[in-house]
Amino acid sequence: GGGGPPASAVATYSTIRMKGLPFRSTVEEVAEFFAGYSYIPGTIVIGKGPDGRDSGEGLITFVTPEEAQRAHREKDRGIMESGRTTRYLELSLIPSPQGHNPAAASGYAATDPAAAAA
Repeated sequence: GGGGPPASAVATYSTIRMKGLPFRSTVEEVAEFFAGYSYIPGTIVIGKGPDGRDSGEGLITFVTPEEAQRAHREKDRGIMESGRTTRYLELSLIPSPQGHNPAAASGYAATDPAAAAA
């Protein structure tokens, strides 16, 4: 079995792909689901199918791979409510999409931007 990326690679992933989002989920509802975890504002994406309808998938990028793993460990198979719909979310860690990687975006390899500015 297996076939997935090696654990060492997954340890660097800070984006979570969600599957099973309730139809018409909002970014706010996703933010609520991950309340208490440090994610990067503006990185919550709700997927749309070719017909423009919700695909039931979404993305969220956390500030560090450790935080993403904590969220994955604690929230995988977690229940999300949207209106009267209740769904189990399947979470998987994936490499951050272009533009979602804080280190790449700032141009500093994993440096704190505040420290770099000092």
